[in-house]
Amino acid sequence: MPRFDMSQYSTVAERIDLFWTKFGEGRLHTEMVHFSPEQVVIRAEVYLDRDDLRPVTVDYAEERLDSSPVNRVSMVENCATSAIGRALADLGGEFTGTKRPSREEMQKVERAEKAVKPTKPEPEREALENRVASVKNRAELGNLWEEIVADGHSQIGWIRDLFQDKGGSLK
Repeated sequence: MPRFDMSQYSTVAERIDLFWTKFGEGRLHTEMVHFSPEQVVIRAEVYLDRDDLRPVTVDYAEERLDSSPVNRVSMVENCATSAIGRALADLGGEFTGTKRPSREEMQKVERAEKAVKPTKPEPEREALENRVASVKNRAELGNLWEEIVADGHSQIGWIRDLFQDKGGSLK
């Protein structure tokens, strides 16, 4: 079962359509701030009127060549779209929808989580809860977390939550 309900996230295209409907005299501007063969970073600015001197929102996106099949072909374009979607979400309200990230951003998260392949079976919950409960300091917790990462289980929600809760209770 997917971890995210994608219907709760608006697409960047929906955000762009809404922007042009509400701010037909607005302006969207992107600028490449970093480029290498492996990575690109794009800055996006949103202007509610094309004559405005300062943007009302600014946000950035980063894409890596090896992070998706789309990026192997259109890394720069994909990054620009992501940056615009993030900058439009910064307007808030109806531009954000029920969740701030765009559907595309959450699909990227799902792809990344699927790419992490566990090397061992998922630990038995009660046994791991007992091990975490017996941890007395952050160093011990860090060592146990390294085991979880090495086994490929760091993306399992209940395990992350268990470690975050314990980390918050340690001094």
